[in-house]
Amino acid sequence: PCRRHRSLQLGVLLATLLGWQVASPLLRVAATFFLARPLHAPMSRLRPVATLPSPTAFAQASAAEQTVYPTDVKFEVNTSEMTSEDAVERHAGPTGGPPEVEVIRQGEGGIYAARSTIRVSVPAYELYLWLTDPEENKRIFSKRVASVNHRHLLREDKRAETRLFEVSKTGKFRLLGIPLEYESTVFAMEDWRNLEIRFWQVRPGTMGHSSGFWRIIPVGSSEAVVLFYSEAVPAFRLPSLFRTFAARVVRDMASSLLEDLQEAALAWDGQPHDWQP
Repeated sequence: PCRRHRSLQLGVLLATLLGWQVASPLLRVAATFFLARPLHAPMSRLRPVATLPSPTAFAQASAAEQTVYPTDVKFEVNTSEMTSEDAVERHAGPTGGPPEVEVIRQGEGGIYAARSTIRVSVPAYELYLWLTDPEENKRIFSKRVASVNHRHLLREDKRAETRLFEVSKTGKFRLLGIPLEYESTVFAMEDWRNLEIRFWQVRPGTMGHSSGFWRIIPVGSSEAVVLFYSEAVPAFRLPSLFRTFAARVVRDMASSLLEDLQEAALAWDGQPHDWQP
């Protein structure tokens, strides 16, 4: 692709690098690198999301056209050591304190990855309800999500206590002061037994691979540690100048989501969330 096209690709990459939301520091890095690049042609691709079929229409799809959905997420980084016990032990800060972020990959093998934790004064199950309720989720992350376009239940296993969704969101961010939006569609596996949500992109695009998980870890009866992990492999090679800033940028983006969640936890009035899946 031409350099102007790469400008657009990198801009969209900034919006999706570590999850479904975006933090402004990464955009400022890209803006510095691409300041002199024309943007009028690539920006035409950042258009509003088209009207989506209703859940009813989705459910009435022909049985002959049934899709075989993946059973679970696959990670490029070995996450077997990211246990709940390890997350609680690693988190050194107080309840209600800022996120603690560790950048695990900053371009090695093309992978960008980070894990981050916070400790909140909210019961673990209560917090899990917040994340799985689409309206509450949108409210918590309203700084970074313009809308939830659809949330289709694809499969439910009541014995395993899991549910697989396809979720489409429109994220929002600013580039050179211009408000822009982007659409992101992922599979999200709710694991109610382990209070975990694992997510991965539906199809490759600007990101060749993107996945991660949320895990809510009970700490006593009224507190929890939240472990958030996300990894991404861009579909194109990033400029070396950009990789110079990667560690700081990845850290900022990973912490921004947990800052939003901590803000919601600090504002909680102690009343149980009145919502059932």
